[in-house]
Parts: sequence; C-alpha cells; structure tokens
Amino acid sequence: MFVHGEDDYKMTDLQVNPATGLPTSQKISAMDFYMYHMMVRVPPYHSNLLSFRAVGNQYWVDMYVKVETERMNYLRFNQSQLRAEDYIHL
Repeated sequence: MFVHGEDDYKMTDLQVNPATGLPTSQKISAMDFYMYHMMVRVPPYHSNLLSFRAVGNQYWVDMYVKVETERMNYLRFNQSQLRAEDYIHL
C-alpha cells in the first residue's frame, strides 16, 4: 500500500504552518491524520489508499480502532483534568 515508504501516524507528529512550512508546537491527532489521507483530492494529487478495495477497507477499520483507542486513553489518563469525581453522584 505504501510504495514510496511513507510513514504512518506517530503521536509525536507536529502540525505544519502552511504559510511558512515550519512545524508548530501543536500535535496532530490520529483522526486529523487519517482524515487527511482519506480525503479525495483534485488531480494531479491522488490518494493511493482510496484505490485499494478490501485491503483498504481493512486498513480504515484498523485506523478507526487506533483513533478510538487514542480517545479512550485520553479519557483514562486525564480523569483528574476531566473532574470525573465531581460527576460520580449524577
């Protein structure tokens, strides 16, 4: 699927400022990364991942699980910031 050796999503990837081309201090979420790669683009740009049928579908299902795992880990490891103990009696 990745004939040019493209890297996959890493939690350390940073957003790039489109005006300067330099990385910013904000990290890219898994959802934003995969939405960008799923996007249908105007020629001459082309997403190879949209050309694969059954294998592509399996790839997108796996990436959906990765996004949901990232969301669940955020909820699990940031309970003090979310103040879950305040809502326990609701």
